[in-house]
Amino acid sequence: MRKVLAVVTILCSTSCVSENGIGDRKKALVPEQTIVSDTFDSFCPETSDTASTTITPPYEDPPLGGHPRIEVFPGAIEIGPTDRECEATTKVRIRSVGQKPLIVESIEWSSVGAPDVIASHPPDAILAPGDELVFEYRQIENDGIDDFARLFIRSNAINDPYVVVDQNFRANDYPTQMDTHVGVEKYKADVLFVIDNSCSMGEEQAALSSNAVKFASPLISSDIDFQVGVITTDSASLRGPIITPSTPDIVGELQAQFLAGTSGNPYEIGMEMAFQATGGGPGPFGAFSWDSGVLREDSYLTIVFVTDEPGDDSRTVIEYSDWFQSIYGSDSLAIYSVINADDPEAPDTGRKDLCAALYAPRYVELSMLNPGGPLNICGSWGEGLTMIAESSYVPITEFEMSRSPIEPDQIAVTIDGRISPPSDWEYDGTAGNKIVFDRGAAPTGKDVVQIEYDYLACR
Repeated sequence: MRKVLAVVTILCSTSCVSENGIGDRKKALVPEQTIVSDTFDSFCPETSDTASTTITPPYEDPPLGGHPRIEVFPGAIEIGPTDRECEATTKVRIRSVGQKPLIVESIEWSSVGAPDVIASHPPDAILAPGDELVFEYRQIENDGIDDFARLFIRSNAINDPYVVVDQNFRANDYPTQMDTHVGVEKYKADVLFVIDNSCSMGEEQAALSSNAVKFASPLISSDIDFQVGVITTDSASLRGPIITPSTPDIVGELQAQFLAGTSGNPYEIGMEMAFQATGGGPGPFGAFSWDSGVLREDSYLTIVFVTDEPGDDSRTVIEYSDWFQSIYGSDSLAIYSVINADDPEAPDTGRKDLCAALYAPRYVELSMLNPGGPLNICGSWGEGLTMIAESSYVPITEFEMSRSPIEPDQIAVTIDGRISPPSDWEYDGTAGNKIVFDRGAAPTGKDVVQIEYDYLACR
């Protein structure tokens, strides 16, 4: 609060008593006193001899009221980081806080180091007391590089005639997203082998048995919860215990059960036996069925026929196919027929494998109606068994991404911390926004899949 300087002329009187104490009184006239006071209160000295007194309050120098003053806010700009292709804004205010007009003589912006920033400043301004000038900066981030600039303000302000505002517009490149998918359970695979045990199958059974390890290894290494049962073309009963990951000697048990013998019925009915084993027929069958507790929820059924005959099954191929598809659904079924698939009536292109096995058109038809397919019984057993094992379960092949990637070819995918090469998967941005693995390269149920990529945040 300002104090008022008052010059007050005060006339003070005092009484004089004679030395003899008689009541004779004389008035004495005291000279005028000049007092500098910060109030209008009178001041009287106790005696006529007291000198004049000056009281000076602590005024600012120069007084506020008589000069233009400036205030610039903020004193410095620090904005960001702003993601690439995003926009951020901030403002600068120039205020006239004195009691005379503020004359802003020049407003200059050094913008050479700020190519991603847009600003519009008036060259000068006159602000009445209490007025302010506001202008905005827009950072439209294009290159992911920090921008630096300075604002210079010259004015007639007595407190700060030359103001410098440092400006730092921090940038970020495209932000990075990490999507994590944590597996919750193992994949399940139910596999039923139907082995022709007629007299002509000795060599084929030996080839199947010797390559059992090539079927077992992919299942074991993939940590699949599998069940493998073996029946023959003349019996729906299991040849031995169901083989699971807890079987002590998985390969040895498979080898023994694959050697089904050659004394079976010469009239092979492999489709019918598989039909009955999976619960599709009368009698005490269903050894590999829901009723016997073998088939499970969320599993995948693979049926593998191994025969050198076309078969004498009584039902149509469509009937058998419909039944097998009804067990888990057509999306959770594969049927492989290890047979002679070369039609003798078809022209020989030089690729036919001429062996003792007879052409089996009904098995070709059954496999073509379902996922799977025919395999050459005269060819390499090892390659075929490995492929069957790798296809005997339904892997999770599609993994959703929470944002759209900027550059799909820069996506990085890991499975349990191991880099998955781009040849094992592809980005699908048309039917969704996801990573789709090739079936053979898909992670197992318990694997942790992480997808890392840059994304566009602001468009």
